Amino acid sequence: MERSRSTSPTLFREGAATPDIESAPTSVPPSQIDLSTGPYNEKEPAKRDIESDVGAWLCVFASMLFLISSYGFMNSLGTIQSHLTLNELDGYSVSQVGWISGTYLFLSLIFNFQIGSILDRYGPQILGPIAAAFSTVTFLLLAECTQYWHFILCLGLFGSIGSGIGAVTAIGVIGKLFTRRRGLAMGIAVMGTSLGGIIYPMMLRATFGKLGWAWSMRLVALVIACITSLGLLCYLPFRRLTERHLTAQKPQSFSLDLSAFKSLSFVVTALGICMVEFVNYGISGLLPTIARGAGFSTEDGYTLLSILGACSCLGRFSIGFVGDKVGPFNAMITTMFVILVFVSSIFIPFSTTSAPLMYTFTALWGYCSGSFYVLSPLCTGKTCEPQDYARYFEGSTNMCVAVALLLANPLSGVLLEKLGAQLLGCFYLAIIVLAAIFFITGRSLLLGKWLVLRRRLQSYKPANQMKARRIVGPLDRRKKLTRCQSCARRRIKCEGGTPCEYCIRMKKHCQPQAVTESELTFVSHPVSVQASKLQPEISEKPVSVFLKTFFLFLQRCEFTPEFANLGTDFLPLIQTCAPLREATVAIGALEISRAPNARSFNELRSPYHIALESYSNALTSLQHYIQSPDALQCQGVLWCTLLLGLFELMIEVSGGQWAKHMLYGTSKIFELSGTGTRSDYLGCQSFETFRLLEGNRAILYGEDTVLSGYPCMDQHGMAASSPLDEILNLMVKISSFSKSFFGQIESVPEDQRHTHPDLDILAAKSCLFQYELQSWFTQRIVSIKSSGPYGKLALANYHALQLFLCRNFTFYDCWDTRVIPVLTSSEIDTHVAGVIFNCSEVLEHSHIAGVLAIFPLRMAGANSMDARQRKEVVRLLDLISQKGFVVSGRIKADLVQLWEYQFLNSKEEG
Repeated sequence: MERSRSTSPTLFREGAATPDIESAPTSVPPSQIDLSTGPYNEKEPAKRDIESDVGAWLCVFASMLFLISSYGFMNSLGTIQSHLTLNELDGYSVSQVGWISGTYLFLSLIFNFQIGSILDRYGPQILGPIAAAFSTVTFLLLAECTQYWHFILCLGLFGSIGSGIGAVTAIGVIGKLFTRRRGLAMGIAVMGTSLGGIIYPMMLRATFGKLGWAWSMRLVALVIACITSLGLLCYLPFRRLTERHLTAQKPQSFSLDLSAFKSLSFVVTALGICMVEFVNYGISGLLPTIARGAGFSTEDGYTLLSILGACSCLGRFSIGFVGDKVGPFNAMITTMFVILVFVSSIFIPFSTTSAPLMYTFTALWGYCSGSFYVLSPLCTGKTCEPQDYARYFEGSTNMCVAVALLLANPLSGVLLEKLGAQLLGCFYLAIIVLAAIFFITGRSLLLGKWLVLRRRLQSYKPANQMKARRIVGPLDRRKKLTRCQSCARRRIKCEGGTPCEYCIRMKKHCQPQAVTESELTFVSHPVSVQASKLQPEISEKPVSVFLKTFFLFLQRCEFTPEFANLGTDFLPLIQTCAPLREATVAIGALEISRAPNARSFNELRSPYHIALESYSNALTSLQHYIQSPDALQCQGVLWCTLLLGLFELMIEVSGGQWAKHMLYGTSKIFELSGTGTRSDYLGCQSFETFRLLEGNRAILYGEDTVLSGYPCMDQHGMAASSPLDEILNLMVKISSFSKSFFGQIESVPEDQRHTHPDLDILAAKSCLFQYELQSWFTQRIVSIKSSGPYGKLALANYHALQLFLCRNFTFYDCWDTRVIPVLTSSEIDTHVAGVIFNCSEVLEHSHIAGVLAIFPLRMAGANSMDARQRKEVVRLLDLISQKGFVVSGRIKADLVQLWEYQFLNSKEEG
C-alpha cells in the first residue's frame, strides 16, 4: 500500500510523526537492546505470560513425546542388555555387554553443549527432525546387527546421536519457556521417560519370543517414528513464544564453552547430579540381572522394569509439583535421605532373598529415581539464567554426567560379578551419601550460608579475640565501640564478630582498636574570630578559566583539521567582539559544569547558570551588534553565530533551537556577508565549519539549504583536495534533490504516478546520483586510506548517502516499471557495517566533533535489522552524548520508536 507524505525521510523534526517507517519486517524487538547506559531509556514492550499460553503446554507435551524416544529408551537399556547377554551376545560377560550401554549413554550426553548451542540459536524446529530421523534409523539398523562391534557402532555411536539431540531439545525447551511453573512443566515432560520405561520393556517382552530380535527392533522404530512426528507438530508454537529471546541471544559460535564451571554452586550441583545418575542408571541397567540372581525369571525382570517405570512416572509428576513449592534443592535433599533409608533397610539385606521386598524396593526406587529427572534440571536451573540454560548449564551438566554414565553399567557389572548384589548396594549407598553432601553444599552456596558458616568457624580462634568492649561513658546509652582497626580506618560498620565480615572478605588481620588512657591536658589558645567558607573551584577571575576551557574545547571538538589551532587567532576577536566573548564564556562554563567535581560557593553563580547567562547575553549583544553597518564584515559575528549553534546542540536534546538558529540566523549572516569574509584564514575555517553543520542539518531535516546556491563553494581549492568536502557537496545536492523529490511526487495524482513522465525523470536523476556516489568511492578509496579520521568520516557519509538515496523509493509503490537505485540485503548490511566501523573509528580515535556522525548513525540504525548492529549504534550515540552533544539523545529516541514500530508491524504481518 502506498505511503503518505507524513512518512517521508524527515529524520529529525520537532513534533513530527515517527520518521522513516519501513515495512520490511524485523524479528528483533527493541527491548533486546541494552539502553541502560544512555540517558533516555525506552521502556520494553509489555511481556505476556508465556506460561499460561496453550502453545507452551503443547511444547511440554512434545517434550514428553521426545523423552519417550530418548530417556525412555535409556531407562529400558536393562531389557536390551539382558536379552543380548542371553542371546545374540551370550559369549560375552555382563561387563562387556555393559560397555555397549555405557558407550550409548556417554555419547548421548557428552556433546550436549554443542546441541544446546544450536537449540539456543534455532529452537527445536531444526533439532527435532534430526533427532526423530536418527532415532528411527537406529532401530532399523539394530534389526540387522549380529556381532558385538555391530551393536557398539549402531547403538553406542549412531543411536546416541538421536537420543542426545532429542533429550537436550526436550529438557531445554522447558527451561526456556518456564520459570515460575518449571517444576510442574518439567514433571509432566519427564513422565515421558517413565512411559518409555513402561512401554519398551512390556512391548519387547511380548515381541522377543514371538517375533524375534529383528522385527522387535523394527516395531520399536515404527513407534518412535509416530511419537516423534506428533512431537514435531506440537513444537510449532515454540518460535512464536520465544521469538524475542531466540533473536537477541544468538551465540557467536558453537565452540566449546566451559564458562559454567566458573560458578562454584554449579560445580557442586553438577557433581551431585553425576553421583545420582551413576546410581540411577546402574540400578536400572542391572535390575533384571540382579533379579535373575535372586531367582526371578527373565520375564519377571522385565516386569520389574515396568513397575519401576510406572512408579517413576508418578514420582516425576508429584515431585515436580512439590519442587515448585518447597524448592528443588530441598526436595532433592529430602529424596536423598529417603533413598538412604530404604536402600540400607531393604536392598542391601534382602535383594537376593525376598521376592516381595524386591518388588517393594523396585516401586520405591522407581518413585524416587523419577524425581531425579525432574529435580536435576531444576537444581541446575537455579544456578543460571533461563537464556543460558540449554547452551551452558544443561549442556555442561550432561557433559559431566556422560562420564559417570560411561562407567556406570560396566563398573557396576564388574562389581556385581565380583562382589555380589549386597556389596554393590553398599557401594551405591556411599555414592548417595556423597551426592547428598554435594547438594547440601550447593544449596548453602546459593543461599550465601557457606560464608556465614566459615565466619563462625573462624570466630572460635582464640588468637584473634577482641578485647572487652569499651563504653563511651558511664552514663552514655549509645552503642558500644566495637569497630576493628580496618573498619575504623575505612569508617564503615564493623559486622559479624571476630574476624569481621570486611576483614574476611579482604583477607585482613582483624585487630581491635587500641584503648588509650585519657589524660587531662590544659591548653592555652588565644580566641580569635574566624570565618570559614568553602573555597570555590573557580578562580578569582572566572572568565579566564572559562576561556581556557573553551580553547581546550576547540582542541577536542574539531570540525576541520586546523580547528585545534584557532586559539591564537581567536584572542584578538574575543577582545574586540563582545558577542563572541560571551559565546566563548558560555561554552567554557558549560564544559566546566559537566565536570564531576564542579562546585561553586554560590548556587546562583554556578558554572551552569553562568553558561546560560552568558548565552543570553551573547544573543542580546549580537542583536545590537548587527545593527552597525560593519557588523556583517566582522569575523567575530560569524564565529559568534556558529558557537551559539554549537551551544544549543550541547544543551538541548530536541535540536529545534539549533535548526532555527542555523536556518534563520547563521545561514542569513553568511549569505549577507558575501565572499569577502571568507578570504582569510579565520573566514575560511568558519565557512568550512558552517558547511559541515548546515549540510548535516539539511539532510537530517529533509529541507533545502542555502549551500546549494553558493557559486563559490570550491574556492581556495579545498573541495578539490579533500574527500570530506567532495562528499559534502554530494550531500548538499542529494538533500536538495530529496526535498523536491517528495514535492513532485505529491503533486502528481495517485492514479497517474505509474506512467507520469516527471517520475521517470526523478528515477533517472536518482540513478545518476547513485552512479556519482559509486564513482567517487572508486576514485577515492585508495586516497581515503591515508587521509586519516576525516577520510573515515567521508566514507561513513558515503555509506549513509547510499542508504538514504535508495530508502526514498520505499515510501511509494509507483516504481515497479522504472529503473531506480536499489540495494540488496547484503549490500544494505555492508553499508550499515561500513557506517558503524568508520563512525566508531572517528568517535573513539580522533577529536572530530561527534555531532558530525549523527546522520550516518541515523541511517545505519534505520536500515539495520541485526540486534548487535542496533546495539552498537545506540552505544555510539551515547558516546556522542557523553562527549557533550546531548542532541544525539533525540536520534536515539527516534530510532527506538522506529524499531518498536517495525517489530509490531512484523508481528502483525506474520
